[in-house]
Amino acid sequence: MKIGDKMNITELFSDAFNYSVGDFGKLGILTAFFVGYLVLYLISIASVALNPVLALILLLITILFAIVMILIYWGYGLSVIKDTVLNKGFSTQEETLPEFNLIDNIIDGLKVLILIIIYMIVPVIIGVISFLILGLSFGSLANTQTLASGAMPALPAVSIFAIILIIIVQLLFAFFGLLVNIAMARLAETGDFGSIFEFKEIFETISRIGWGKYILWYIILLIIEIVILVLALVPFVLLFPIGLIVLIFVPALLIVLEARALGLIYNEAK
Repeated sequence: MKIGDKMNITELFSDAFNYSVGDFGKLGILTAFFVGYLVLYLISIASVALNPVLALILLLITILFAIVMILIYWGYGLSVIKDTVLNKGFSTQEETLPEFNLIDNIIDGLKVLILIIIYMIVPVIIGVISFLILGLSFGSLANTQTLASGAMPALPAVSIFAIILIIIVQLLFAFFGLLVNIAMARLAETGDFGSIFEFKEIFETISRIGWGKYILWYIILLIIEIVILVLALVPFVLLFPIGLIVLIFVPALLIVLEARALGLIYNEAK
């Protein structure tokens, strides 16, 4: 099947998984960055007792390394999306993971970071305001209870309000997450950062994919990620040395899997 053809959800995720594990060499390069981060972190922690100043310096280096690593991961993910979208006439067997260009990967990672900040600033602000309101509500209720014994019936009402507010905030984050994905795919396809602000085109793209299919894709992707993490943690707990080797490959695998799956669902709008 060509990637340009319409795929059902099963075919899409089967393609994404096969593509993700098709080049262990490049997965190994991505994993090497994660291993480097773990080594730096362990060294910085171990040096606390020996030299606190050195430990602080190493910790700062570790944090900087982690930031660069995340940018490389996101930037490489963007290149996977780009290859998937632009090479949609090729079959999975004819495709390999894109080559690394660390400078370009870091720059692309910065673009993804800015994109996420721009899109998520609204739900974050609403979430913060909501939790402040909840804090004030419970605080006011607690003060009222100390003054009047008849205030207890208000507790269930506040609790229900809190649950509803939390659900609304979570749905808001999920909705903007859906928009972030398509904006990211458009950025990968066009190479134009301004394309992330073309909200009309973003909504039209989702409509062409189908809101139902897109939301189903989103839910299944989350489930697959959770399953992979659980399956990786089992050998880590039961067979520690071998399990650790399996676990350190998970971040790289998930980055490539998510990017490929996003590129494929984006192609459904073509």
